[in-house]
Amino acid sequence: MSAVANFWAVDGEVIGKQTNIEVEGGGNNLDMPIPAGRMVRAMVDDVLWKTQDNEGTFINIKWKVVAPECYAGRVIFQKVHVRCMEFRHAGKWKGFTDEKMKVQRIKFLKMLATIDTNAGGKLLSVPDMPTDERLQACLSGKEMCLTMEVWENEIDRNTGQRFPNRIDYGRGNWVKAVAPKAEFKGMSKEEQEAEVAKTEAVYKKMLEEAGGQRTPRPQGGGQGGGGQPQQQQRPASDFDSFDDDIPF
Repeated sequence: MSAVANFWAVDGEVIGKQTNIEVEGGGNNLDMPIPAGRMVRAMVDDVLWKTQDNEGTFINIKWKVVAPECYAGRVIFQKVHVRCMEFRHAGKWKGFTDEKMKVQRIKFLKMLATIDTNAGGKLLSVPDMPTDERLQACLSGKEMCLTMEVWENEIDRNTGQRFPNRIDYGRGNWVKAVAPKAEFKGMSKEEQEAEVAKTEAVYKKMLEEAGGQRTPRPQGGGQGGGGQPQQQQRPASDFDSFDDDIPF
């Protein structure tokens, strides 16, 4: 991975420190995600460069939720496409103009700069593109406040057809906003129990509408609308944790 004149610069404008950011777009895949708008405190559990044929090379951040307790242990994957302009012909970016690609790169650089600022700003202090080693040294173990959003996909990527029942849709969380961990607002035990109960009720209603069962997935790694194997577990009122695998 070669260095550039200034990794943080776009047309001569250098992205600097910033503590808060709110974005559009993103996703993951889980039966019942954390409710939209919910603020969580999360830790960078792992971070490294990753390459996918249809998206190019991006920074993949594995977040692990620390609080509130009802979501502790959940995992959120976030893709930060700071090199998107290098992969204009990858499937995700087909049809994007140079100007639109530049706008996208600026957004992703600001996201990375915000995460780094809240982690101490060590990446921003060096103009070179960070290696896996620097990403891990500067970001791993750092906590900050994330605001969750929810996406839902009704199309089965195996067949291109719409799923017959909403319970079979791909759905999950994406990172709507990042802020310093001090901005996290906790929830009382009663508030957590009420929120989990509400989520369980939504799941139960969808299951009833589907006749009491989900559509069987193809054997051998079938995928749901979110592009990842569908997990078959339901939310638990005793705050059991489960992972979110986010393709964005």
